[in-house]
Amino acid sequence: MIKDVALKQEAYAVMRGYVGVRELTGNNDGEQIGKAQKLMGLTIGSAKVKGDPYCAAMIVCAFTVALAKHFDVDPRNERDIKAQVLPHVGSMIPVSASVMEMHLQARERGLWRPNPRTRWENGYTPAQGDLVCFHFRGSGNHIGMVEAITGEEIHTIEANTSPVRGTAESNDPRGGVFRKVWKRSDDAVWGFIRIPERVALA
Repeated sequence: MIKDVALKQEAYAVMRGYVGVRELTGNNDGEQIGKAQKLMGLTIGSAKVKGDPYCAAMIVCAFTVALAKHFDVDPRNERDIKAQVLPHVGSMIPVSASVMEMHLQARERGLWRPNPRTRWENGYTPAQGDLVCFHFRGSGNHIGMVEAITGEEIHTIEANTSPVRGTAESNDPRGGVFRKVWKRSDDAVWGFIRIPERVALA
């Protein structure tokens, strides 16, 4: 029997639940962050070791956790998650710890939408659960999840980022998972990865 799953919205719900996750020491570390790093085979951060960047890993983790229940896999069981669920996620969306690699996979699958900066084109407007890629000159690439589009503003949830300046959270230098707001015209907004609204599970 084929099961129709609203994976995009389920993954968004998981990602929304990550908002407020903070690094323990500022070394790309922490329990939930470490789980995402481990899932993607990255260096896990600690007080003594700087962990690998985890912006893409947290997004893949959100989709993997969302899909786990449909395979009757406990999301806390890291071995089964990696062996039984992650391969299915990779068949549905771009999966990598590298933002550039996710971008390339999205292009190959016809899911990449460059940021038009002036107006949404070809009938596509980013939707909740889609991914947004950033390119910062001199400091590399970054990725987040779209939470909402309001006029010219792109509301996101991003991991491996700093809190918004001027908020109470910004007094703490540790990174984590935070909500952000961008203008479509911002040079850093590179493009979007369109995630299918629903997927079919055999």
